[in-house]
Amino acid sequence: MMARFQLKNFRLLKNYTQQYMADQLSISRQQYCKIENGKAEALSAGQKKTISELLDLPEDQVDIRGNITPFQVRPDHRYPDTRKDSQTEELFAALIEQNKKLILMLEQLSAKLNPART
Repeated sequence: MMARFQLKNFRLLKNYTQQYMADQLSISRQQYCKIENGKAEALSAGQKKTISELLDLPEDQVDIRGNITPFQVRPDHRYPDTRKDSQTEELFAALIEQNKKLILMLEQLSAKLNPART
């Protein structure tokens, strides 16, 4: 199963309201709700860019179902040669840094939502 993190969680982590996000996207709050609830027909490239910038997320990981996909392995994925090269090492380093940021953001969100556990 692939982990999915909802846009709503990242929005709350930034203390943004739905209205604020809608205003930044130049859409109604109801239209933004559809994005968060996965009921939007499609996101324009500009909307994806704006959402990713506001929430500090990579643009290619924002999808129209209101999800953030930090890592996905397709069932038909063929793994590359396991020999290390500089490009592979750079990609793994970037992935590790990205995952560290996601973990930190999730921990902060968890602490806000469950203050008694901290």
